[in-house]
Amino acid sequence: MRFDMQGNQLSENNLTKDIPERLITISMSKAGKEYSLKYLMASHHVMTDGTDYFYLGEAFYPTYTTTRVGNMVTTVFNGYAYTHAVLAKFNEQGELIWDNCFKMEPGNRPMYVKRFISCTMMGKDVKLIFTDGKWLVSKLFRNTDGSVLKDRKTERLETDDADETVKKVRNSNSLHWYDDNFIVYGTQIVKNKETGERRKVFSITKYTIK
Repeated sequence: MRFDMQGNQLSENNLTKDIPERLITISMSKAGKEYSLKYLMASHHVMTDGTDYFYLGEAFYPTYTTTRVGNMVTTVFNGYAYTHAVLAKFNEQGELIWDNCFKMEPGNRPMYVKRFISCTMMGKDVKLIFTDGKWLVSKLFRNTDGSVLKDRKTERLETDDADETVKKVRNSNSLHWYDDNFIVYGTQIVKNKETGERRKVFSITKYTIK
């Protein structure tokens, strides 16, 4: 899905401030007043609080690797890189009430269009969670104005064993379970601090946003 957003001025507002420059295409009209913003979005199902509507989308772009053997050049798809997400609130008439943009830096590039973020509207406010490699990111947005009430960005995924540390996280995912509770799961490579032994484990962690 591709979005085109046009306005008389490309200001640093909530919707544009965290978008990397490589994703922004600015096209000026002859009058010098028209700008265009284009990027790919992985859209979630539209949410509602019974009155207004909430859109959540994750921005991404395809990456490629190029190899040359003699006179032959081969370009191969190398997965989708995710950069940021957009949360926006609209009224019944489709008018924008507020929007908020925040960075995403997943540790892997999926070969398919993936939705990293899990979200819920329990208690009216918007709560979401996603994993960035070995790190867990959770956010709580105020329903009325979109302001961030809670923002935890550097919460490391650890094991229950004090003698072990997480060295690598593979295929980490999250999902909304019930109420304010989420589940974070995935494969971890853990290392014993004393013996240096490494092992692969499947981890499931309950996480609550209040």
